[in-house]
Order: sequence, then C-alpha cells, then structure tokens
Amino acid sequence: MTLEEKKQQLAALMDEYTKQDVCLALSGGVDSALLAWWAGKYAAKNQRKVYGVTFDTVLHPAADLEAARQSARDAGILHKVITVNELEFAEIADNPRNRCYLCKKGLFEQLIRFGKERGISTFLEGTNQDDLSVYRPGLQAVRELGVHSPLAQCQITKAEVRQLAREAGIQVASRPSAPCMATRLPYGGSGRGSAPTGISRGAGPLPCTGGQNRGGTGKACPGGTAEGFYCSDSEVAGIFLCDPGSGRIPVRKHGHPGGR
Repeated sequence: MTLEEKKQQLAALMDEYTKQDVCLALSGGVDSALLAWWAGKYAAKNQRKVYGVTFDTVLHPAADLEAARQSARDAGILHKVITVNELEFAEIADNPRNRCYLCKKGLFEQLIRFGKERGISTFLEGTNQDDLSVYRPGLQAVRELGVHSPLAQCQITKAEVRQLAREAGIQVASRPSAPCMATRLPYGGSGRGSAPTGISRGAGPLPCTGGQNRGGTGKACPGGTAEGFYCSDSEVAGIFLCDPGSGRIPVRKHGHPGGR
C-alpha cells in the first residue's frame, strides 16, 4: 500500500471516528501529535469535539507536557492535563517485568474515565505500524481496554508518521522519542525505596556526580547507577543525576532520593 493510499484510509477512518466526540492520548510525541491533527481536522468537519489527554507524570520528561500543549494548539483540539504519579500504583511499586502493561492500563483507565464522564465512548492512541513488531507490553492494555490505534490500523510506519507530520506543519515532527524513564532501570526492586522511585525529571541537562559526565554519548555512567541506566542519555535530555554514595539509586537535583 502506498503512503497516499494509507492517507486516504486514515482520512476515512478519522472521519468515521469523529462522527461523535472522541478522546485521545496526547503524549507530546509525533505519533499522537499527528493523530490529534487528523482528529481535529475531521472533528471540525463533523462539528464534534476532540479531547487530547496528557498525563503529567513522574516517569516522563517535563518537556513532554509543553510539547503536548503545542500539539493540541496545532490540532485545534481541547487539551486536558491529568497529573499522575505512576509510582503510587501498587502493582508497579516493585518494578515488575510487566510494569509497562500495568502502567499503561492504569493510565488509560483514567483516560477512559475522563471520557465517559463527558459521554465519550471512542478512545484513540498513537501506536504506529513499527510498534507492532517490537516488544511493547503496553499494547496489551490498549487492546484490552478497547482503545483504537488508527495509525497502526492504516499500517503507517514511524518514518511515514514523520513525513505526514512535516507535510501538516506539525511542530514536533522531528522531535526525538522520549521513552519512559523506568525503561532505564532493571526489573525488580524492594518497593518504594527501590531504583524506580529515584527517578528525576528535571528540565535540562544536569551534571553527573558519580564520575565522568558522558553527555549523551550513550555510554554507561560509571558512578554507581543501576545496570543499564545512563547519565545524560540523549533520549531523555540528560535529566538524571547519580550519586555513588547512594548505591544503585539515581537521585534528584538536590540529592534527595525518591519522591517527586
């Protein structure tokens, strides 16, 4: 299927979905931004409302929130921010292997609750075709909750998402992916005092206190962080600090482990 054919399929799908008010997950990334743009276009045609819901969380960079706000403005849709501390979800306090499924389910249950309070029964999210071929345990929750993934339904790949976003003039078209910070830490732990609760989400690059700052080079920080954890990882804008005196737990800007 050509990209033009995929666009036609997406247009027809979004026209159908927006025959009624819809609610979509707006993360600040390019996938959901493109989805919001198409939803806004056809909701205006059908004289319906689109709510873009962004979760302001402890496990995603603070810059995601402003990117989501910009995407909502670009799309001309309503924007709702819900503040969530995923680390308060009892199921993921110990950082289990199915944390992504449990976290996504908890977040999207709130998305659905928000929509149903407004009489909405159609929910959308931005999974693309490429996401279906990699390990994405959160997709199980998406399917279980009946949330639609129009980009994947139309077999639109990540590269095609970016191309369509550029064509639409979406400002986050070239924004790098910003994965959940919990993916930087190994599975397992001992509850709220374990590594996941030490995640920081400062607004910009911070120095590494546990050794040489590798500055987004993708090299593991030698300063006592958890296995697989990167200081100044370019994907998350270098927002972590590590402290060799704290064992394996990353700490916040002011040196206090845990909390928000």
